[in-house]
Amino acid sequence: MENHFDPLIYERYLKKKETFLLFKKIGQMSAFNNLKLQLKQKALLNECVAQALGDLKLGFRYAKIEYKILKIYFTHPSFLKAFKTEEERYTHDLKTHFLETKQTLKALNCPLDFASVQASVKKRPYQKPVLNP
Repeated sequence: MENHFDPLIYERYLKKKETFLLFKKIGQMSAFNNLKLQLKQKALLNECVAQALGDLKLGFRYAKIEYKILKIYFTHPSFLKAFKTEEERYTHDLKTHFLETKQTLKALNCPLDFASVQASVKKRPYQKPVLNP
């Protein structure tokens, strides 16, 4: 036993060192996996927000197109009567879609910036068609 070297203590030290390194490696892998998972969740969240806003913009675009079509139909009395029967369905569908998107964005903790979404929609005063009886 020169220099106070004890082989038993050294063996225990090597085992503990090996165990420590193993746990360290497991910890690093776990931290790496957690980080990857968090990044995936963040990307998924951003994707959901983008999709919800995209849906809302598409909804407005379809509403604009529908409005143009209906404006053409409004010039004719028979089309106006036909629309009166479908009016509730049109407005109900648009309201439902808007509320769903609003709830999705609220659940994702993303504020609904209505002004930016509505920026592409031009506002024109509605001219009621003249009906000839």
